[in-house]
Amino acid sequence: MPHDHLDRISQVWHAGYRDRFVGFEHMGRNHVSRSLALADSSSPLQPVYAPTFWSQYTAKPATMPPSKFHSIVLPSGAALSRRYFEAYHAPQWAALRAVVDSLTNCEDLLMNLVVANLTGPRAGPAFVRAWAKPFQVDGLWFRPAHLGARSECLQRFAALTDTRLVYSDAYIPLDDAEVGVPPPDAFSYSPEIPLALPCARGLFEREGICELVDSAAGRRAVGQPWIGR
Repeated sequence: MPHDHLDRISQVWHAGYRDRFVGFEHMGRNHVSRSLALADSSSPLQPVYAPTFWSQYTAKPATMPPSKFHSIVLPSGAALSRRYFEAYHAPQWAALRAVVDSLTNCEDLLMNLVVANLTGPRAGPAFVRAWAKPFQVDGLWFRPAHLGARSECLQRFAALTDTRLVYSDAYIPLDDAEVGVPPPDAFSYSPEIPLALPCARGLFEREGICELVDSAAGRRAVGQPWIGR
């Protein structure tokens, strides 16, 4: 990633966000609560991994529409206190670490839960508005079942802890010297999803993940029916 991008992450983290997980907007993800049994609306809601918004998935980086909220930070280029790495290995997370080991996936999702547990529902992550893709290298995320496994992680985590991820609209410009870094209380945080956006049905049925559809045009493009909250 460009040096100025990483420098801005560090600047934001030092400017009042030392207790937060600070990452890039394009490395933000979400979780949503959905019934996994589509034919049974009374079935209990389960957390599902939402890797992107539909409009962002189809857009070129230069024309990416701004995000509305995120609850998960992917760690590429992110900043967080080393105390969270120590907390990650605490006994209270042992069963969740076992899930990570069994699926060879989701250590970053667990870290987001660790941070949320220590900061509480009024202190969500923060994101620098920037787009800089890391080097395109093979990794575990190339596996066909990678994204679906992340939904499985969230569901198994939910059965083991009451800690909830926090949605945040804390987006900070990459380069805006006049504004500087707004304080954390300039933004909103909540364990409840801010907008009850639907999921694109096809991807949900195929992979068990949610592309959030955030526009009327997107709803028409993905077709009916789509899955609401």
